[in-house]
Amino acid sequence: MASKVTKQSLDVIASNFSSSLTKFRHLVRRCDFLALDLEFTGLHTTKRQNVNNSDTHQVRYLKIKDSASNFQMLQLGVSLFTWVPSSPSASSTSTTSSASSTLTVNSTDTESDDEQEEDLTSTDGIWEVHPFNIFVMPSGNIKSQTTFLCEASAMKFLSDNHFDFNKCIADGVPYMSHADHEALSASRESYIRKSALSDSKSSINISNIRQEDRDFLDAVLAKVKGLRENMEAEENDGEDQDEEKEDDNNDTSDDAEYLANMDADVFAWPITTDAATGNKSMILPSCNSFRRRLVYETIRREFNNDMVVTKDSIQDYGRASLKITYFSIPEAKRMYDEEKLQNDIEEMRAKLHEQIGARHIFDAICEAQKPVVGHNCYLDLAHIFQKFHRPLPETVNEFSQMVHQHFPVVVDTKLLLSSDSDLYRAVGGRTSLGDAYNALAVRNPQNDSALAVPLRFAENYDLYASEDNQIKHEAGYDAYMTGSLLLHASQTMKNTTEEFRRWCRGEDIIDLSGSKKSSSSSSSDTSSSSSSLMNCTNQLFLMRMQRDVTLHFPGPQQQQQRDLYVHVTGFPLSSSTADFFTAFPTCELNRVHWLDNDNVFLQFKTVEGVVAALDRSFAPLPSVAVAGAHPDDDLEDILNQTSSSSSSSSSSSSATNSAMDVHSLGMQMYVDYERSLTAGESTTIIKKRRRSVMEADDKEVVANNGNDNDVIVLSSDDDDDDEDDSDEDDSPAAKRRRLDTDTEDEKKDGYCVVM
Repeated sequence: MASKVTKQSLDVIASNFSSSLTKFRHLVRRCDFLALDLEFTGLHTTKRQNVNNSDTHQVRYLKIKDSASNFQMLQLGVSLFTWVPSSPSASSTSTTSSASSTLTVNSTDTESDDEQEEDLTSTDGIWEVHPFNIFVMPSGNIKSQTTFLCEASAMKFLSDNHFDFNKCIADGVPYMSHADHEALSASRESYIRKSALSDSKSSINISNIRQEDRDFLDAVLAKVKGLRENMEAEENDGEDQDEEKEDDNNDTSDDAEYLANMDADVFAWPITTDAATGNKSMILPSCNSFRRRLVYETIRREFNNDMVVTKDSIQDYGRASLKITYFSIPEAKRMYDEEKLQNDIEEMRAKLHEQIGARHIFDAICEAQKPVVGHNCYLDLAHIFQKFHRPLPETVNEFSQMVHQHFPVVVDTKLLLSSDSDLYRAVGGRTSLGDAYNALAVRNPQNDSALAVPLRFAENYDLYASEDNQIKHEAGYDAYMTGSLLLHASQTMKNTTEEFRRWCRGEDIIDLSGSKKSSSSSSSDTSSSSSSLMNCTNQLFLMRMQRDVTLHFPGPQQQQQRDLYVHVTGFPLSSSTADFFTAFPTCELNRVHWLDNDNVFLQFKTVEGVVAALDRSFAPLPSVAVAGAHPDDDLEDILNQTSSSSSSSSSSSSATNSAMDVHSLGMQMYVDYERSLTAGESTTIIKKRRRSVMEADDKEVVANNGNDNDVIVLSSDDDDDDEDDSDEDDSPAAKRRRLDTDTEDEKKDGYCVVM
């Protein structure tokens, strides 16, 4: 009997990552397909990054890129789905595939089986699932990972769904992207090679060091020089000593005198001889890191041709002893330096390899080349490639090519459910992950006609089989729901296991409406209105866009014209759609697209209408000449005159207040709006007046001193009265709030935060 599975058995953290990675690499090579899901710290850095139906492919990508570049992935969920055929002698217990039950089959452990070619025609068996819930946290040691943003609503959302922040921060698996790995490897190798040169490091100014450190350095230099002189003397006198050995064999007076004349302190430090090379080494007393650096730099500067300093042993409190080795043969010293350089580079590369961390999961998936399944996974894929591969490119076409190069087959179940009419009806029009899973994958006891997919969790991976452990918005469980949803969608559309598995291997085209089309069949064999799994392959669902607008892999994406769109901001908060039609009555305004309470896109019918709208916003400001006014008059008197004049014509001013002042609007063409997203900051928006001026309570006084007959021009803004009522329930702003709130369906689509 299998032991009870604890929560930690599915959670992959730093302490068990190595063993989990070994299993994952084996299982991902065997699986038929895999499903992904992520949890991250936020969605939008600013309001202008919210997605809307006016986005082009490039603008939508830039918003996704901004989110993936600034927020952090906290959890990576990967569920591996493998078809396990039943052996003739295996007995199976058939149950339905529900969120609370599993099917058990007496089959061999998939983790211990050797890889072998499987029979795709096998119809008796079961889908086995291996979920991995990986906590991810940057180490902070890499420049690109030192900071990331958190969105308050996202963190609250994760907390409400029982996300374990302590585990993520304390035990999350670090990672290093391919780009960071390449940059660090090149930078550190360059540093190592430069450090091998004698003049590569900045030297310590010996004149500024403490006297005790200077005394230590002088003692070391004296002993090193003594060692060198003694060793050279030994070499030069070697032949003479051999010749005189027989004559002086019984006479030790010369040796005694020689030893007596030598500096006794030289022999106070141990001297060893390498039996293989004959090189002699002297062991220095242990010292701190500063003194070791003094020795390194000085020996390299003054004795680089035949001396080498290495660390001999490490002791407590940061102290270590050094070994100084003397090379009597220059060629031996050169060979030693080359070997040490290569060893240092290899050691550096090995240490960097240990920091790859969670990127190993990404690399294993890329190597396996299996279909990757996600639900509304545009942002998920952007995060994966931003964190594990390299910074996202500037254009959407480059991004789509990059994804397709590493993930040849991608399926978005959100797009699959939305594009097929039968599937859309089957889920009741609710295509969010949780709702669709409940509609298709969870067996309703009262609905006997529901189709069941044979599905089970692998042994030691069956935590999610218990209802108590089915935690939505945990990446591992969401990944399981995504893959299970794909299997049930295929089953609902009458596709067999053989057909589905052939699609997984790219061998056949499956029509989810029930008909199949081989490479030799004609196009008339398949209904033009049918939606096939192949037709949804390598396409991503785009929120708030028309259903036929998708992101294609590998691209290029279809160009979307926005020449008739003008981005507008700077209008009063009480403005409504009707106000824009009133403000541009002769400009052929077609539609108003609300981005948020401060930004809209005006869509015109013709280019001439766009030009007319911009010209209208540039029209001269209306001016009111005050009789008898002079630049030297007191400002308060001038304002009093204007106030009395305004009160006498209240009916006309009331009509003016209700209309939008086009001179307060900031307007820019769509291409400039897109350029502002590319630059990462707002470009200068064409304005006639600042909005702060329009909303100010005080009157603005503008003096025109161009002529002798000076005229004081006064302009007033009475829009404040309208804005005071903007908080009422029947105000235009209140009616428009529904445009800034996602539907319940969009809130649940694979994101960890309510937008």
